[in-house]
Amino acid sequence: MKRNYTIIPLSLLLLIAMVACSNKSKGNTDSEGKQPKSTVSVPQFDADSAYRYVKEQVDFGPRVPNTAAHKACGEYLAKKLEQFGATVYNQQVDLTAYDGTLLKARNIIGSYKPETKKRIGYLIEGHIQYSFMNVHQIEKFYSGFYENWKSDAYWSLINRLKITPKQKISTMSCGQRAQVALGLILAQDPDLLILDDFSLGLDPGYRRLFIDYMREYCKAEHKTVFLTSHIIQDMERLIDDIIIMDYNRMLVQGPVKDFTDRFKGFTFDLDRDDVVFGKDEAANVEHINNHYEFYTYDDENTVKELLDRKGLAYKNFDRLHMTLEDAFIGLTGKY
Repeated sequence: MKRNYTIIPLSLLLLIAMVACSNKSKGNTDSEGKQPKSTVSVPQFDADSAYRYVKEQVDFGPRVPNTAAHKACGEYLAKKLEQFGATVYNQQVDLTAYDGTLLKARNIIGSYKPETKKRIGYLIEGHIQYSFMNVHQIEKFYSGFYENWKSDAYWSLINRLKITPKQKISTMSCGQRAQVALGLILAQDPDLLILDDFSLGLDPGYRRLFIDYMREYCKAEHKTVFLTSHIIQDMERLIDDIIIMDYNRMLVQGPVKDFTDRFKGFTFDLDRDDVVFGKDEAANVEHINNHYEFYTYDDENTVKELLDRKGLAYKNFDRLHMTLEDAFIGLTGKY
């Protein structure tokens, strides 16, 4: 069964973590030098209150757009969110029904600590967007949430694609939707961008466009990117540091160049196909019949000395020239 490995490339997150640690005040530790435990106050669920809130909404009657009940319930929801301390955003929009009727719609969003959330841009796996909107509408919709919205960042990317401002998201290819999603994130101008498996479903051309555009944007704007991906070869064009994890065990953490320089792969042929190497002898060994691939942090001479000590006659010994993906597979295994 294939194990579930995760590669998490990083840019400046390690640096940020170190700075945060170095700024902690010594006065916040107890007599044993330990950090005091923080407590979080969590409200208790009240079934009676929950029932009352549901009843109050149902009492408005059917909330059909353009009716008094629809408007009254909207006012109720906005007021309740404000009472609970949320910053409320109201977005008024006109929608056209299938029969041509103009529907007065309203989005009501309650946000807690929006000043913090605005510093983070998040790309959801699968590039999920409001598919009923077009390119222009979705940009206008998102811009309402961000005071420092940069339309140029969105449109400069959109103009690279063969789509029009009135084209609906639902009619786009996966690659085009991904670029729309990226454009919306860049226009937010966040300090931290989180991209969850951004390359999912993208063909080589769109993947390269996504990576190249992201790389140049981050260089110019000095942004931090935290991303995950199953396509390792794309990462070499974008990332500085990586973490490779096997479930809850960390296999690698550090600069990409350091990992690819230190981690090595060798191939050789033996006169038998049942040789087993211990975990203290190699990071990973793969073989088909009597042809072996040997992955290690040791140098060539150390590997040859190991083979000699084990009494293994080898031939066709060679070092592999590995990409980041080759090294990743060599470390984690092919299956």
